[in-house]
Amino acid sequence: MKNSVCGAATVACLYMACLLMMHPIHAAQPLPPGTQFRIILGGPPADRYGDYRGRAEVNLPDGRRGSVCARGWDTQLSTGVCNRWNSYWKYGIPVNGSAFGPPAQISPVVLADISCSGGQRLAAFLDVPTVSANVSCTATVYDSAAAAAADGCGLDQAAGVNCFMYDYLTPPGSPPLPLRLVSSGNQTALDAAAQAGLVAAGRLEVQWGGVWGGVCSNAGSGTQAWWDDRYAQVVCRQLGYPADGHAYAVGTRNALLPGPPPADQPQFITFAQCNGSEPGLGVCRGYPINGSLAACSSPDYAVHVACYSQKLSGWLTDLRCPAGDEVNIKACLGTFYGNAAEAATAGCDNTTVAGVRCFAYDFLTPPGSPPLPLRLVSSGNQTALGAAARAGLVAAGRLEVQWGGVWGGVCSTSMSSFYNWWQDTHAQVICRQLGYVDGHAYKAGTLSPLLPGPVNQANYWITYAQCNGSEPGLGACRGLPINSSTVRCTADNAVHVACYSQKRLAASFGPGYIVMQTANSSAPQYGYRYGEIQGRPEVKLYSSNRIVGLCDWGWDATAASSWCRVSTSLSYAPTPYGMPYTGSYFGSSSPSATAWLADLRCPTGDETDLGACLGTFYNSSADAAAAGCTAATNAGVQCFASSFLTPPGSPPPPLRLVSSGNQTALDAAARAGLVAAGRLEVQWGGVWGGVCSNPKTWTLDWWRDQHAQVVCRQLGYADGHAFAAGVQNALLPDSSPTGQPQYITYLQCNGSEPNIGGCRGPPVNSSTAACGPEYAVHVACYSQKRLQGLLGGPVQGFGQFGNGSSPSDNYGTAQGRPEIRLRDGRMVATCDRGFDDTAATTACRFMTVGGSYGWPYGMSYTGSYFGSVPYATAWLADLRCPAGDESVLGYCLGTVYNSSAEAAAAGCTAATVAGVRCFSYDYLTPPGSPPPPLRLVSSGNQTALDAAARAGLVAAGRVEVQWGGVWGGVCSTSMSSFYNWWQDTHAQVICRQLGYVDGHAYKAGTLSPLLPGPVNQANYWITYAQCNGSEPGLGACRGLPINSSTVRCMADNAVHVACYSQKRLFKQFIEAANLTGATPARYQLGTNMINTRDPPYGYGFSEGQPLLVFPNGRQLSLCDRNWDDAAATAFCRAKYYSIQTRMYGQALPGSSFRPDLTRPGALLADLRCPAGDETDLVMCLGTLYGSGAAAAVDGCTADHVAGARCFKFDYIYPPGRAPPLPTRLVELNTSYSGGSGTAEQQPQLVMGRVEVQWAGMWGGACSSRNYSPNQAWWNNATARVACRAAGYWGGAAYQPRYPDQLLPPGVADAAQQRLLQPQWLRYAQCSGEEASFGACRGPPLNSTGNDGGDPNTACTGADAVFAICSLTPPVGVRVRPPSPPPPTPTPQAPSLPPAASAVGPDGGGSAVAMPPPPQPPLPSGEVLLNSTGGLFATSAAEDYPELVSDVPQALPNLYPAATLALLGPSLPLLLSPQQQVVAAATRYGSGRAAVFGAEKMVTRCCSGVNGSSSNSGSSNGSSSGSRNGSSTGSINGSSSDPAMDRLLVNVVRWAATAGGGRRNRSSSSGSGSGGLLCVSRPDFSAAAAYVVSQAPGMFGTGSNGSSGWLEVPLWAFARPLAAALLDTNDTGTGGTLALPPRPYNCSVYVIGTHDALYLQPYMQRRLVSYVAGGGGLVVAGPDLLPSALYGGADGNDSAGDAGAGSQRRRLQQQSGAGGMGTAGDGGGSGSASQPQIPLGSLEVNAVTGPLGIVLTGFVSDPGGNLTLASPSLAHNAELAAAQLVGYLQGRLPLSPPDLQLLLTTTTRTRAVLSGLSTGGGGSSGSGGGSTMDAVAMAFERFQSLTRQVDGLVAAAPAALLAISSGRSRVATHRRPPPRMVVVSGDVAEEMLSRQQHNSNSQPHQQHQAGGGGGGGRRAR
Repeated sequence: MKNSVCGAATVACLYMACLLMMHPIHAAQPLPPGTQFRIILGGPPADRYGDYRGRAEVNLPDGRRGSVCARGWDTQLSTGVCNRWNSYWKYGIPVNGSAFGPPAQISPVVLADISCSGGQRLAAFLDVPTVSANVSCTATVYDSAAAAAADGCGLDQAAGVNCFMYDYLTPPGSPPLPLRLVSSGNQTALDAAAQAGLVAAGRLEVQWGGVWGGVCSNAGSGTQAWWDDRYAQVVCRQLGYPADGHAYAVGTRNALLPGPPPADQPQFITFAQCNGSEPGLGVCRGYPINGSLAACSSPDYAVHVACYSQKLSGWLTDLRCPAGDEVNIKACLGTFYGNAAEAATAGCDNTTVAGVRCFAYDFLTPPGSPPLPLRLVSSGNQTALGAAARAGLVAAGRLEVQWGGVWGGVCSTSMSSFYNWWQDTHAQVICRQLGYVDGHAYKAGTLSPLLPGPVNQANYWITYAQCNGSEPGLGACRGLPINSSTVRCTADNAVHVACYSQKRLAASFGPGYIVMQTANSSAPQYGYRYGEIQGRPEVKLYSSNRIVGLCDWGWDATAASSWCRVSTSLSYAPTPYGMPYTGSYFGSSSPSATAWLADLRCPTGDETDLGACLGTFYNSSADAAAAGCTAATNAGVQCFASSFLTPPGSPPPPLRLVSSGNQTALDAAARAGLVAAGRLEVQWGGVWGGVCSNPKTWTLDWWRDQHAQVVCRQLGYADGHAFAAGVQNALLPDSSPTGQPQYITYLQCNGSEPNIGGCRGPPVNSSTAACGPEYAVHVACYSQKRLQGLLGGPVQGFGQFGNGSSPSDNYGTAQGRPEIRLRDGRMVATCDRGFDDTAATTACRFMTVGGSYGWPYGMSYTGSYFGSVPYATAWLADLRCPAGDESVLGYCLGTVYNSSAEAAAAGCTAATVAGVRCFSYDYLTPPGSPPPPLRLVSSGNQTALDAAARAGLVAAGRVEVQWGGVWGGVCSTSMSSFYNWWQDTHAQVICRQLGYVDGHAYKAGTLSPLLPGPVNQANYWITYAQCNGSEPGLGACRGLPINSSTVRCMADNAVHVACYSQKRLFKQFIEAANLTGATPARYQLGTNMINTRDPPYGYGFSEGQPLLVFPNGRQLSLCDRNWDDAAATAFCRAKYYSIQTRMYGQALPGSSFRPDLTRPGALLADLRCPAGDETDLVMCLGTLYGSGAAAAVDGCTADHVAGARCFKFDYIYPPGRAPPLPTRLVELNTSYSGGSGTAEQQPQLVMGRVEVQWAGMWGGACSSRNYSPNQAWWNNATARVACRAAGYWGGAAYQPRYPDQLLPPGVADAAQQRLLQPQWLRYAQCSGEEASFGACRGPPLNSTGNDGGDPNTACTGADAVFAICSLTPPVGVRVRPPSPPPPTPTPQAPSLPPAASAVGPDGGGSAVAMPPPPQPPLPSGEVLLNSTGGLFATSAAEDYPELVSDVPQALPNLYPAATLALLGPSLPLLLSPQQQVVAAATRYGSGRAAVFGAEKMVTRCCSGVNGSSSNSGSSNGSSSGSRNGSSTGSINGSSSDPAMDRLLVNVVRWAATAGGGRRNRSSSSGSGSGGLLCVSRPDFSAAAAYVVSQAPGMFGTGSNGSSGWLEVPLWAFARPLAAALLDTNDTGTGGTLALPPRPYNCSVYVIGTHDALYLQPYMQRRLVSYVAGGGGLVVAGPDLLPSALYGGADGNDSAGDAGAGSQRRRLQQQSGAGGMGTAGDGGGSGSASQPQIPLGSLEVNAVTGPLGIVLTGFVSDPGGNLTLASPSLAHNAELAAAQLVGYLQGRLPLSPPDLQLLLTTTTRTRAVLSGLSTGGGGSSGSGGGSTMDAVAMAFERFQSLTRQVDGLVAAAPAALLAISSGRSRVATHRRPPPRMVVVSGDVAEEMLSRQQHNSNSQPHQQHQAGGGGGGGRRAR
């Protein structure tokens, strides 16, 4: 028994071993990285179940490609492949891949059993398995198809995929969706249907989320119309009717179906995909239920279903209809089987179902009859027929057929698409009947040497036929009966056939789409076009996704042309000519090619598909290789649109060049190697014609150097160059003969042709009119090869700068040695032989450094200026570019030495290397031409100019240049760092041209008393220049062409120059290099300070002995000769340049610092920095001594060294230019005593809190408690100043330890009052000897107060400081110090200097005995016209319509108003009845300003709007109840005039658009659409609120919630900001003043004239700079009129509320005041009692004067009407002259600034009006007459006035025109100012809230405290 078991086991083991041998086990192996899957032979499924189906294929990294076995291929893998193929296909299912394509196209299986760790089996992971470390896949990989088939993976097991965009409607395994059918309810119809087997019908509805909704199918969209019977079968199956179902067409209406569904019914299912076998609708796929896809929304798209109780199960066989006229199947005969079983018994089942194809026509001849006789009538061209026969086309011609013994034609007419039937299937039948293998049908009208011409045949037997291509003869096709008359044919409709001796390539390629592609292709670049495309021809078979390579066996020009013709036959630009390339010239098709094609022939000539051609096809690479087609034998092709110009072998057309005939230029070019040049002409038919190239289209702009080379070669020259179209030079003729024929209009040459006939192009003298004689081409021919030929290939340019760098001072763009790096790595150096500026320009043009390409100008350097080239292996000399338009260096000529030895023998060595500096710009004027005239326009401030001249600065001002006889500006814009070019090198050139020794360039925006204000010039001639500083004049600099429009300049960009009479220090240092060690690149001067000490009492930042350090390290002292505070300031600023604070200096004797006698002597004396903006001491002037001995001779010894004390602050008040700062002690405490001795000897002391008066208001002094002890500014020195200024002796400083100490007793809110008091003085540095705090140093009054070190050192009233002063003088002193300064004395009438005194434009006078420095001439009238007149015209055109919009012509004259004189571009707005201006507007800088002559015009605004007055009647200029010209009672009324209100709104809106309309300005105080409307006083609040309401969106919202407007007292508005204000106390005499930002985000500021703060120079400058920087200013006032005009007692009349309440001041009537005359004599028509006031006493004049508006001193009496004034610059000048007449007659007092303005304006407007009278001027007025008439009349009146001025000046007292140094003021009795309760930005917000709350209960106290307002407090 045991043996039996063993025997059985042995048999089993042997059996298994045999199986293993027969079927080897394929072990799974890792899937190699890079495996890729794809889908082939795919497409959208016909049944629309799925979006794409196809067979899955895999590409292995080793190049193998094949199918995937279905074993192991599942849904996950299918989904992955689908998603990779198209990201929209997110789902996939496996299908049988063998069903796609015929078996011959199924690739062998190479992969099976794919398995991945972690369950990741998506094919997207399999493509790149190395992406995730968590995924590792294995698979069975087969080496052969046999191995795969043996393992069960044969071709019938290929895997496929069906891809879906959508998932299942419900997840698999979930319960079915509830469905129902909603029927019509017509029971009769439903019962009848049920009896017939239709058991249910209705609208389909589905339940989702407990709600019944619809199902719809969009019949209006092909992609969304999805509903058919398959879906109905699934629905019926789910509803329990498995037999069958029917889908009604969308929109069907019958008795079984209901009407439309409810309009609001949701459509839950809008798209689905079912295959019909699903058990329920949820198993179908589709868009998610209740998704957002609105595929269908109309009720008409609801789907309807019919369900049946049974299927049709009968069968029909042996169908016969013998009668022939049966109209339905019931009338026919046949056998019927009632069920499938019965039919199966008779042999009828699913495999025997019949099919049918129906025809409209019978066979041409009855079946079985003999074939129709056919013949082909050829052309008889035996040569063509023989060549075609050798190519495999054995017969061709017109098809004819014999019928009834007569030959007739066959036709296919194009007149009907139905009867245009002739195709290759018909030709194949013809050729088969004739005994040939294949056939081709020519298209109707084809011309070919194989085909005969058209012949009108008598008979066309066959006019329509249908063939499937498999018929044995034509008679077996179907069609119209032979000799039918249905279709009428002509000779052009005859059909033609070509028959072949072999099958065409389509049979080898198989079915499917094929593409002819050019691999490794390229199109010739623009400008070098030779051919249209080139590359490796390949065929792609899309059906099998195979690449077919083309073998070069039999590949000739004919084959190449065939490829080109066929591949582009259907394109818009066919290229039917080809040039062959062999030997895999364009690379190999291996390994991608799996089939090969050789011996390509397309003999018919009209093939449009490669499948219609002949050739030898190899189905595998192995077969191809056996025939000699390998990777090394790929064919290549270049395709052309045109053939050769002349047939190959024929003589070329004759050529000639027509030159300019300029023998001088031609000879010069010949010496340079260019031996012939001119217009190219060609002879054709014995006539000379042109050659042209159209530059307007790149496709026809063909003329390039390769063409010129062919031309020159034909003419016998060595090389050639093609001039660009339109080039003009001396070698070429001016133009072509008009009407000359253009024989050649397009050509393609590769440059190697022997003559022009070998190029390709349209036929000579063709009808293609691509261009005319104006585009004639021009050629230059050379006697030698150009550089690209000598250097072995293209040379773009000099590839690098040896030792290159950027030139200093921006003079040039780059510099260095021009060098060439060849492609083989060799370096070519440039020899300086023949290297001049022309060659340097060439080198710069062709410099390709840093990615840029060239600069147009160059300057040459020789002698190895930039070093030698030790690494050079070749040399270039004699560089020439004679054509002048060479675009690359290779097109130039030169001598090339291929070794350094060869170059050295020719004199080119390391010492002769060329250098170059390159420029982007040419000289401003041509070399040798005279320089453009220059001038400097100064400020006219003669005092400042004279002082500068004494310091060595002899001329300064704005640079202007004359061009074309017109003066214009020079600008350097800071908007671009590139165009911000203005430097000292430029200024030195300008000063040299003007005859001065040295020059300095001011920075843009510098403010200086030497420089004029900004002026918008009409022309800026020079906008960019480069100077090296050595040029003789500005024209020798380089830059943008004069009058270039590249850079846009503004007034702020104008450049300014200072010229000196001696060299500045840096030049002296360079000249004394042996002493200083200075060089042009290194001349800076170091600063140091020795013997330093801390200033006592912190008075200063540092002090000591200045020490300077030369560049070589040598030290020197400064001599104290001419050593003053200005020099000390210059030293301090240089010493502490890194400190952000601007420094100031005080000159001290150096002996006080213990001078070290061992230190070097004082080698530098007379230090002056007159320009005012020097950033380094070397930019200043001075005397440099070469030795200590030389210095000692002039008194500069060690005993005379300078000392300096440096400060961070200037004086609080300008020295000598302001009265002492009023100081007092309050809250006095006299209970102090101290000292020793007897009681009589002890000083009597008083302690009090320190207050100072500023802007007419007393404020506190405080010191932060955060100061460290060495920083605290309140010390005994400052206390001594306080005591002295307050009228006491001595002084000791005291500050309580805590804020609540030393409060005045008995005052309940003393702490709060002290806290709320403005603190004017927060920091000061005093020596203790000053008369008042104004002479101390420190930040401006009302500043934040920190000393620049600690930002937390601001203080409030809680930090008040106290001084302990002595009431008795020290022992031995018997005189008390002076009391506090008395009130300002009453000014007297201005003194009268000689009439000839010069008055500068800004008020400066000449009081210096020495002659003034040279001054540039005044601007001419034309220049003034272009600037002032142009600005006025712009303002009149743009501003005036906006200002007077909706304002009537006449307005009631309600208030006394000051009249105005308008200067420059100012616009008059309102005229009084005496024709005096009472309201005006002006532009200034970037801002805008307006002045109202009466304050009530603003304070009385909008009272009628609030309900007290009607607005009716405003259209005619008067309010309701106006007085018809009488002013009686109008002043007492409370209503405003709506027209005046409208004007105010317009003015504010206009002012708010200043600064270019920039509304969103940076500020922490505002947000919204724009800035805020700010007012300086509470009585402007009503007007502000009204204006904001009338200008919605114009003003923003403040951070405190203010709705568009804010009350900002003038003192708060004026608070200087340390970061923005550098020279705060100056009136404009030094330093650069940076415009402060807009405080409180005010875009418009409305101010009155009742504030003593105008006395402050800073306030004046602050408002002017605010407007200049883009702000809007509205000045209301003055209303400072005598009481006689009000008719009441002082302050008690109704006019008392005009103005500013308690601050209103009155002026006494002047005695002897004259009346107001006409404009002609400066007066008016009023009586002699008409009051006049010296309105020069109003400090606001200091603001409005520079803006171009002056308060004249006349007062317009109320009454009558005000009228709108027309904007006329001539009228403005007339007004200014009238005021000057009034002054000279003694009737009109004027302040010095006003007098200066009127004198200056009257003088200059003479020149202006002379230009205006001939065409300038402003807008037309409203009166009669034209603008020119109005200007002429104003001109006449002005001339009359100026004659009066001239006469009055001659007869006036000697001192009448003197300009006094002080301001002229009338005496004003100012009441003591009330205690101001103000809120500054340093006080907590709750204090303000408490104060406002208290004001509601204490109105009287509020009235006393409300004068100042809060800093930023919103008006209520």
